[in-house]
Amino acid sequence: MKQIDVDAIADRLTASIEERTTKPFQVIANDIAQKLVLMEKADKQLNTSINTHRRINVWPLVGGISAGILALSVGAVMYGLNEIKAADKEALDAKLGQVQQMANSNKEAFAELAKDQIHVEVDGVTGDTGQPEFGQKCLRLTPAVGVREDARKNQPKSGLIFFQVPETWSEKAVEVWGH
Repeated sequence: MKQIDVDAIADRLTASIEERTTKPFQVIANDIAQKLVLMEKADKQLNTSINTHRRINVWPLVGGISAGILALSVGAVMYGLNEIKAADKEALDAKLGQVQQMANSNKEAFAELAKDQIHVEVDGVTGDTGQPEFGQKCLRLTPAVGVREDARKNQPKSGLIFFQVPETWSEKAVEVWGH
C-alpha cells in the first residue's frame, strides 16, 4: 500500500512556486543589465560632452548632476525590486498556506477511508493499448462499487468513486433491537 507523503508534496509545490517566482526576477535582472549598458553609454556620451566643455569649467556641476541621476536611478530600481520581492513572498506564503490546508484536509479524508477499511493507493494509468500513460496517475480505492465524473458549474471536473461502507457495531445493534 502506498502512502501519500504530504511533506514531499509540499516540498515539490514549494520548489515549483519558487521556480515561478525566480524566473521573473531573472527577467528583471536581465532588464537591469540592459539598462546598465544604456546608462554606461549615456555616461560615456556625457563624459565626451564634458571633455568638450572643459574650457567653461562646468565639470563639477555636470559630474554632480550625473552622479545624482545615477544614484536616483539605482535607488528607484532597488526600491522596485524590493517591492516585487515582498509581493512575491506574500503570494508564496499564501499559496503555501493553501497547500497546508489542503494537506490537512486530505489527511482527514484518508483517515476516514482507513477507518471504513477502504484501501487507498496511487497507481499509474494505462491506456487502451495497455501501454503506460506517462505523466498521469490515478487514485485507486478498493473495494469500489462505481465511478462517475462530476462537473459542477464554475468548478474543475472531479471523479467520484463510490464504495460500500461496512456497517458498524452500533448500526447492527439498531437493526437487531430496533432502537
